Amino acid sequence: MKTFSMGEALGSGFEMIFRRPLAVLLWGVLIYLPGLVSIAAIWPLMGDGWVDPSAAVADFSDVGDIDAMLRMHGWSALSNGLSLVIQALIGVAVIRLVLWPRTRGRAGLGLGKAEFCYIVVQIVICVVLAILVVLALLLGVLIGLALRGADPEVQPLVWIALGAVGTGLFLWAWARTGLISVASVDHKTLAFDEGWRLACGQSVKLAVMGVLSVILCVIVFLPVVALAALSVGLAGIDWAAFADAEIWTMTWEPRLMIGFALALLFIFAGTGAATTVAYVPWASAYRQLKRAAEDIDAKSS
Repeated sequence: MKTFSMGEALGSGFEMIFRRPLAVLLWGVLIYLPGLVSIAAIWPLMGDGWVDPSAAVADFSDVGDIDAMLRMHGWSALSNGLSLVIQALIGVAVIRLVLWPRTRGRAGLGLGKAEFCYIVVQIVICVVLAILVVLALLLGVLIGLALRGADPEVQPLVWIALGAVGTGLFLWAWARTGLISVASVDHKTLAFDEGWRLACGQSVKLAVMGVLSVILCVIVFLPVVALAALSVGLAGIDWAAFADAEIWTMTWEPRLMIGFALALLFIFAGTGAATTVAYVPWASAYRQLKRAAEDIDAKSS
């Protein structure tokens, strides 16, 4: 029977971090790129509010202008679209480096058929899961209306049972569809069938792996946030002066710039590492399951 090692899958994320540190850092920078682009584009529309907070009330009233508001919403939509594309680029890059470790240059990044298939698959899966959640909530409302006259002591037990069943079904759907994106990159097509079949019989294990990968993301990212805060703190920032709208623009000094630069570096690196820990296990599990399936087919033939 085909199976995979959960420990190997989860450990592959950390192996990737140590094996491709510059790629991980680049992924972290790219994740924040849409937000930085949006801020840079909106900056001129905000007048002097960014420079002098005391002028924010007077200047921000100009943003009420319809043209300015439309431009801000347009840049926001562009930022969201760019974020979707970048997430696809990073997701495919991680999968590419796991499935084909000898890939060199460009941190596994590319823009082609694999990225297109990945985006389509991700959108379809997200829409399907969202529909299932909405249907589950509607069913919960109907059950709640039906239980209005039930024993008050029984109602909490019913809600707990419904919550457990709903959570279990969501995790099952998440696990069964989790390998479809990886299969789509591998086959460079919309590999719904291949990913679905490969996850057959592995739902519980994949769901547990997914939950553990999320926990590992938090464990990896929190110390990095602490290091970022420590970098700013060691720079000797005067928070009282910084909070004063009249003088905070004059508190910038070289040491503060260095402190914030280090903080950004930690945030970028931590974000890239957390993303790696989240994405790599699924690609590793797919690689192991595909290899096991191929071995079974070879033995049977």
